[in-house]
Amino acid sequence: MLFLSGAKRITLGFFFLQNEGPNGRKWHTATQMKNKLIVLGGEANNKQFMRDILVLDLDNMQWSRSAVALPEPVAGHSAVAVGDSVYYYGGISRQGVYYGTVYRVRCDATGEPTSIEEVPTRFNNNSNNAAAPAAAAAVPVRPCSREGQTWTLISPTKVLMFGGFGLRNGIRDFFNDTHVLDTETGLWTKLETTGTAPTPRFYHSA
Repeated sequence: MLFLSGAKRITLGFFFLQNEGPNGRKWHTATQMKNKLIVLGGEANNKQFMRDILVLDLDNMQWSRSAVALPEPVAGHSAVAVGDSVYYYGGISRQGVYYGTVYRVRCDATGEPTSIEEVPTRFNNNSNNAAAPAAAAAVPVRPCSREGQTWTLISPTKVLMFGGFGLRNGIRDFFNDTHVLDTETGLWTKLETTGTAPTPRFYHSA
């Protein structure tokens, strides 16, 4: 059974699935793409890290496993739908390796995944307060690799990332930094915020 709750008012309902569905897991992502729910990776209850892409058809409540798979098993990553693709970032491996790569899962007109590719990224070294020099902007520098961050679409092509947990100068640490990725250009920009920043955190929601 699948349990859903309405956003404007609390509406409780049970939806009976047409097949048994995937094994239980945590720290995966679930992203709606048209009439499909795209589930990426996660950690299964036997501590197995997954690299599969699962698809739930929201019209007939039928689960299927995509022929497309993630490059590496991953959990604790973040994903968001941008146009006809699902972009995902970060996460951790079973061996404790933190990821800092952005991937794009392309989908067809029905929302079914068709391919996956790494997104080349670069970093705006002067944050959002000034334009970075051309030489500096070309240096492929990214935010610290991490898990448990939030990734939120804030415009048709831009995604905001906040927080997480990972390696900072070789030391495990919690983050409260804020970055924006332009999915069209691959440009990361670190936002300089004002006021009292939230305490560092991970596995929060947005």
